[in-house]
Amino acid sequence: MSTRIYTPALIQKLKEYHTKNHYRTANMPVFLFLCGKEFDVGSQENSTSNRVLVKNFYKNIGRDDVFCIFAEDLWSNQVIPNLDLLSFEDFLAELSDYIVLFIESFGTACELGAFAMRDELLKKLIVLEFEEFKGVESFINDGPVKKVLNNHSSNVFYVQEQAIFSNSDLYDLLISLGKKKKAVINTKEQSVKLNSFLIEIIELISLLGPINSKDLVNMYKEIKGFNSFNFSLEQVNNKERKGSKVNVQNILNLLCMAGIIKNINNYYSLEKKHFSYIKFMFELTNEEFYSIRATLLSRIYKYDKGAIEA
Repeated sequence: MSTRIYTPALIQKLKEYHTKNHYRTANMPVFLFLCGKEFDVGSQENSTSNRVLVKNFYKNIGRDDVFCIFAEDLWSNQVIPNLDLLSFEDFLAELSDYIVLFIESFGTACELGAFAMRDELLKKLIVLEFEEFKGVESFINDGPVKKVLNNHSSNVFYVQEQAIFSNSDLYDLLISLGKKKKAVINTKEQSVKLNSFLIEIIELISLLGPINSKDLVNMYKEIKGFNSFNFSLEQVNNKERKGSKVNVQNILNLLCMAGIIKNINNYYSLEKKHFSYIKFMFELTNEEFYSIRATLLSRIYKYDKGAIEA
């Protein structure tokens, strides 16, 4: 890492600006993991899939802060090529703010059961079941659906298969999702929360970009005071999950696919100007933010030719 660009004085200043709060509410992206029956991801524009309807709903109401995640889309693009499909969906569920799940196939019934078994995922799970199956005795209704109802009764909705927005309560919930998003600041290097890391890394890129991934990780560790760090996905009962390695490059790939950041010649910078300054990890005024950024940019363009080309 170039000390001419990322000087000890800059690192110390950013450490001082790092928030002392445990929770923060800020202008953050909201990630929705949409689960439903399979469809051709290449023909989303013409699809009648309920998941696509939800995605288009947010587009039509101008919620640029909401990003809808389709597992098969990311899987086909090999965002994390070293994970099996079950661990991959677990990863997506953990990084998302909400899991919106339509019970409309055997696969989604299995997903519902898996998510409902984990308390940290149960609280963000929103279940949509078709009206014709309401109250029907079945393992799905008496098992995972009942568990969601018992823990978060307002998170289960009964909808018409071809008219999901006819349920006014669901409509109101989707409108409000993420408008008052609160996230945890990462402070423990052995259990870095994926969802919070996404926000922190976007904020760092908005301040430091264009920046390569190695310098980005080093700056994150310096500011946090971490020697190294592990994502919480890799920890179950204090034991590392074998075969579930998620790394920073995987996260950057996902953010690029979402159109939040861009990668030019392995240098990352912000794509979505909506998140030009999130105010999550750092307690900076606008003037302080732009002053630091202006100083950094002058150093970057003086000392890093690769960044200039990016």
